[in-house]
Amino acid sequence: MKLDNFIKRVLTLEIEEFLGICQVMGVELIEKEKDSPKDFYCLVYEVAEKYQSYSKTRKKQLDKILKAATKDASKTKKERN
Repeated sequence: MKLDNFIKRVLTLEIEEFLGICQVMGVELIEKEKDSPKDFYCLVYEVAEKYQSYSKTRKKQLDKILKAATKDASKTKKERN
């Protein structure tokens, strides 16, 4: 998956799913210097940076996780309507 497609999928996640992806990728949610939560856009940037550094195999694994999460999210939204 290309980086822009990856970011589009990340941006469609529910907050809990996004935080889960951050945790899976090892992205810190707290700024150590300020001892406060990082800005959402900072987190998205760090997730994108990490994604770019991953091997092809690791990217495929993460892509599968994202596809499953976004598929589940679309099912849930349809059920609500």
